[in-house]
Amino acid sequence: MSEPVPEPAQAPMNRSRRIDVVDALRGFALMGILLLHNVEKYNFSTQPDMPVDFLRNWDAHVWSTLFLLFGGKSYAIFSMLFGFSFWVQYSRMRDKGYDMGRRFVWRLAILFGFGLVHSTYYSGDLLIFYSSFGLLLVVLRKASDKWCFILSLVLLILPRDLYHLVAALLDPGHITPQDNASWPYWGSLAIAQAGDSFLALSRAYLTDGLKANIIWTWEAGRMFHIPGLFLLGMLAARRNAFTQMSSRNWAAIAAVSLILFLPLHIMLSDIWSMFEGRESLTMAMYSFFSPMSDLCLTLFIVAVFILLWRARIGERLFSVLIPYGRMSLTNYVTQGLTGVILYNGCCLGLFHYFGHTMSLLTGFGVLAVQVAFSHWCLRRFGQGPLEKLWRKLMWLGYDKTKTRV
Repeated sequence: MSEPVPEPAQAPMNRSRRIDVVDALRGFALMGILLLHNVEKYNFSTQPDMPVDFLRNWDAHVWSTLFLLFGGKSYAIFSMLFGFSFWVQYSRMRDKGYDMGRRFVWRLAILFGFGLVHSTYYSGDLLIFYSSFGLLLVVLRKASDKWCFILSLVLLILPRDLYHLVAALLDPGHITPQDNASWPYWGSLAIAQAGDSFLALSRAYLTDGLKANIIWTWEAGRMFHIPGLFLLGMLAARRNAFTQMSSRNWAAIAAVSLILFLPLHIMLSDIWSMFEGRESLTMAMYSFFSPMSDLCLTLFIVAVFILLWRARIGERLFSVLIPYGRMSLTNYVTQGLTGVILYNGCCLGLFHYFGHTMSLLTGFGVLAVQVAFSHWCLRRFGQGPLEKLWRKLMWLGYDKTKTRV
């Protein structure tokens, strides 16, 4: 009989730099998600009726800058690192003689449960999609790098939007979908968000909010992007991209991605006037090229982050985010709860007063609290509370006398 496979040991706080850079990058992505969510008031997009007047002139600049830096980029980095983490866990257990495939399916089922709970107080939950599309990683865990890369490219070029773009170019009469089916649900949710009942708000989140989230994720192309990014992250782990790929290659990725991003960004900023009178073509081009632009800037950010880290500059700047990234599940799930408490009518109701600038400053305050809590929690317990619960539930019923589940 094969030697029994022990339950994975708890990773120590003092980890190697090769792991630290990934945790710091995950923390950086989570920071961007937090700041964006605060500026959006956690999908409660309303203008304050009693604003702080002297900050109002900054609001438009804050909105455009935050979305340029983090919109579509932070979530993309977060998604890539989900695929990266899957492969790290899977390969470690595989090397011990244990195929973690079915156990990881159970892990994803638990994550889906976390996502449903999260959806009772936040309408933009990612976990239900991560847990669903994560099954692709399990299915393709033994597939070759070549086929994983090809499938990743197919998903990342957004087949639905590419079809409408080609159709609009060939046929001036082609009608590109307006992608506004989620709007009525967002509107209904906003009424509950402004109300004073938490129970009514939770019901609205689980009905209108969940519907809006699913429909918008389809409309935004993220149902293709998320699994494509998962595969890209898994390939990065397989190829040891964050640890063994040369700085010269990372510099090349940064240069190429920036060269591709700049003309796309310039075109998108003026696209509505460039194709005036051809609304269907304009919409198709924007729907297709906007995520491409975000992906290029995402790769640039990742490459620059790695280069700065290797030059020790990034390590000095971002090492504070390592515990924050290691407790990403706990921090992500509690972010939405702070959003309810801060902005919604049933609690503090700051939506009456806060524009984008005040919301951003509030986001930095929440970030400071979460980072401090992460440092304390890892020093005291070695894991975040939800990370510990997730791990315990994952290995529930595991028979240590067997090498297979």
